[in-house]
Amino acid sequence: MGRLSREKQLVILFAAIIIPSLFNIDVMGIHFTLYRVAIPLITILCVAVKNGNLTFETGMEKQYFITFAVWIGYGTALMLLRGGINAGAIKELLGLCFGTFSIYSMVHLIGNSKERFLYAVGVIKILVAVCILLGLFEIISGIHLNSSIYSNPEFMKSQLERYGFVNINMATGFQYNPNDYASFLAFLAPLYLIPTGKKRRFLDWIMIGVIFLICAKNNATLCILALGVGFLLFILFARIPLTGKRMLVIGGVAAVAAGFVLFRMSGDIGESGYSLIFELKNHLHTYQLKQGSSYVRIMLYRDSLKALADSRFLGLGPSSFSAYFTEHPSVSKLVDPHNYWLEILTQYGIFVFLFFVFLLLQLFRKAKALYKREHCMEGLVLAVMFVDYIIIGLAPSSFINYTFQWIVVALTLALLRIYLPSEDKQSCPYAETIKHK
Repeated sequence: MGRLSREKQLVILFAAIIIPSLFNIDVMGIHFTLYRVAIPLITILCVAVKNGNLTFETGMEKQYFITFAVWIGYGTALMLLRGGINAGAIKELLGLCFGTFSIYSMVHLIGNSKERFLYAVGVIKILVAVCILLGLFEIISGIHLNSSIYSNPEFMKSQLERYGFVNINMATGFQYNPNDYASFLAFLAPLYLIPTGKKRRFLDWIMIGVIFLICAKNNATLCILALGVGFLLFILFARIPLTGKRMLVIGGVAAVAAGFVLFRMSGDIGESGYSLIFELKNHLHTYQLKQGSSYVRIMLYRDSLKALADSRFLGLGPSSFSAYFTEHPSVSKLVDPHNYWLEILTQYGIFVFLFFVFLLLQLFRKAKALYKREHCMEGLVLAVMFVDYIIIGLAPSSFINYTFQWIVVALTLALLRIYLPSEDKQSCPYAETIKHK
């Protein structure tokens, strides 16, 4: 591809996905970011190198493309039928288009090379490490980027009026709020389980431990749950002997996790005196009183399913959730879904929801099968990431526009292409491992 090698394109691509708003430029009312500029340009380069042909080397690649084409096409039809063209719907549909492009570009640039796959994982780990360092700086200094919620004067004013103080020593990184940042870290944390160099292995475990502690500092309970479940699954199913240095490393990370639990139970993490046991009791008590976050979420889920039924299970349309519950208030008084899976189901209907869930289940199954058949540790890690995907999707107020979520889909498709390069081998459950380029 001329002077811009595949490796350089991967660096630009992942920088755009992981830090999408690295720069923000307004030109004639159009908002340009690194993500919005880099993704289409790299996709054009990827298509151009194949003489304009969108080629797919495995059945799963075709299935992914068909799923997203149906999703975007159906969403466009819903937008036109439900209320006409609006900026929010256009933005969300463009986000799905860019997600489709980014997956295609990642898979194409990695190609059939295991070395380039590991290079891509290494690039992601370095970029996440940069985000972690930024988060630690925020916790220590209380200084945040302009994109952070703590740089929003209206938010700061409302918090001061409501609570009398604002804990600014929270981490948001390049995300908007602490919960978004914790979701980002927890989602990509399992990639540190993939070794990309012997000398960096110990550093990988340190990063996992730091991610645990940052999520604890941000009071991101669901993200901690996702990390714990993912790590436990990895330990249970990984075919590695728990002896020697490995046992020490795993024990060290387990100690960090155990320390976190003890701190949370005793209320030593976070300036608010947060207590895990107290919170669980409080959730049960406030739910009985029809109060608290648990009651609010359950009421929102109930009202969302009612809205879906009113649409005859066809969906309300893209980016319609907040608008609908602003006009038809939920008992919960919330207007954001706080559940990625409910967000897709309510906005795009039962058919798109099942299409997408089926795609993820297929990718999870194939990643797990790849590990069992080829002893491919990367397959197990990616399978763990799909489990984390389910849990983390419940954490933020809205997940559908997060750019980093497509990384697990792309890496799984790329790994299948490396080990299963043809339709014939894909159809055979015990295909012979090919030599990596």
